[in-house]
Formats: sequence, structure tokens, C-alpha cells
Amino acid sequence: MAKRKPTALRQWLNSREETQTWLADQLGISDAFASELLSGKRTPSLSLAVRIETLTGIAPRDLAGVA
Repeated sequence: MAKRKPTALRQWLNSREETQTWLADQLGISDAFASELLSGKRTPSLSLAVRIETLTGIAPRDLAGVA
């Protein structure tokens, strides 16, 4: 089984040495949902994508499950 390429959000989080829990707290989402976003299993709603962009600078179009 091929290893999945890290999502842009995962790369951003790793580069800042922050945790998934920290990200969840910053965005006001559950840790479980943050995990799904970071793994690319889920795509954020538009309102969440805008909050992510405000926090990270990652454009909503770059948050799709395919990194």
C-alpha cells in the first residue's frame, strides 16, 4: 500500500511543530475532525476553509483531500 502524501494543512502544522489538538482548538473543531482534515479524509466547509486560511494562509482550493 502506497503512503499517502501529506496534505498542505499537515505540512503547515508540522512546519510549525504544533499539534493536532492545538489546531482543533484554534479552529473550534473536535480533535477527531481535525484528524480527518489532516489526513485528507474530509474536506472543510467553506466557512471552516476561510477560518483555516485566516490561521494558516492556505487557500481553500488547496484544502481538498487530495494534496
